[in-house]
Amino acid sequence: MTREEVIDTVYQAIERLNMMREPQDQLSCREDTRLYGRQGSLDSLSLVALVLDVEEAVGEQSDTMIALADERALAQSRTPFRDVGSFADYVLTRLQEAAA
Repeated sequence: MTREEVIDTVYQAIERLNMMREPQDQLSCREDTRLYGRQGSLDSLSLVALVLDVEEAVGEQSDTMIALADERALAQSRTPFRDVGSFADYVLTRLQEAAA
């Protein structure tokens, strides 16, 4: 998958998540949209839902199953879930590792 495809996959997951959120709590489909952590828009439960949705979609599109919410993600000094761009970069890294 290309970075653009991963970004699009994350945007689609955000749109599905937005269907369950109040209008004032909608997330924008932009790379700088804050997801989690300081100034993040998601609580831990919403973040897990988004991550699982992206895992499933990436698995279907790439025929590669990856785990995104694991001890490796949590051990990083800066969460890979802080914004859409960092999340997409983390997905790409995990896909590249799985292919190696």
